[in-house]
Amino acid sequence: MKKGRKSTAQENYLKTILKLVHENGTARVRDIAASVNVHKSTVTAALKALAEKKLVNYSPYKLVTLTDSGQQQAEELLRTHKTIENFLTKTLLVPNDIAGQNACRMEHVIDRQTLDRLAMFVDFINHRGGNIIDEFATYIRNNKGTN
Repeated sequence: MKKGRKSTAQENYLKTILKLVHENGTARVRDIAASVNVHKSTVTAALKALAEKKLVNYSPYKLVTLTDSGQQQAEELLRTHKTIENFLTKTLLVPNDIAGQNACRMEHVIDRQTLDRLAMFVDFINHRGGNIIDEFATYIRNNKGTN
């Protein structure tokens, strides 16, 4: 991995920290570990790496905070996730749990141009008029066993 580049796991930590701060007002190592279902020592190692990249402020036994850069990147990841998840659930009618899992994987690899086009397509479909999504839902129901 190139120096300065974040792994998917590191990006997920940034997003998790942001979510915890929004939900609880704070992010602690134990809460991060519980949220991503790993041991506290794994979180500590990840936080040290993120601190070296100046994305989090981390000291043992202290609250974890995002730097301005870390906050910006975490918010962008969350926006990307929500855009993809919205497309999957509202346009393709993928069940929420499956859409969330797929959005989590896709958010790390999609480029800005494709994401923008995806968002434009969702906006187009939502403002198009007519019942295209309802028609698609009927199509799915009628063709469930033919895929």
